[in-house]
Amino acid sequence: MAKMKQLDEKTSRMLERIKKRMEERSITQEALGKKLGMPQHQVSRLLQGSPTMTLEQIYAIAEALDTTVEYLLLIRHCGLRELKQEDRDLLLAFDKADPETKKVVRRLLRQ
Repeated sequence: MAKMKQLDEKTSRMLERIKKRMEERSITQEALGKKLGMPQHQVSRLLQGSPTMTLEQIYAIAEALDTTVEYLLLIRHCGLRELKQEDRDLLLAFDKADPETKKVVRRLLRQ
């Protein structure tokens, strides 16, 4: 019987975020595989933590899921607790917005 690989906490949290993002975007493993140029069974293995993802794969997954590597890797914490509730609500709404809406908002903010 094959021994299951024990994942470290950071890897587990990253995989949880990828799966959450896939669910939010209604993206299946098969659809993600097509975006990444790999078969569904390979995506399934990556989402189980075996083999360990390369940085290139993490970047590709972030792009395919319309998110950032920082979000997936939990690199920075934006201090949501320190923001006013209305600002938190805006950030959460932005996070849930479709890619086209995000582009429009980004353009508006750059003006």
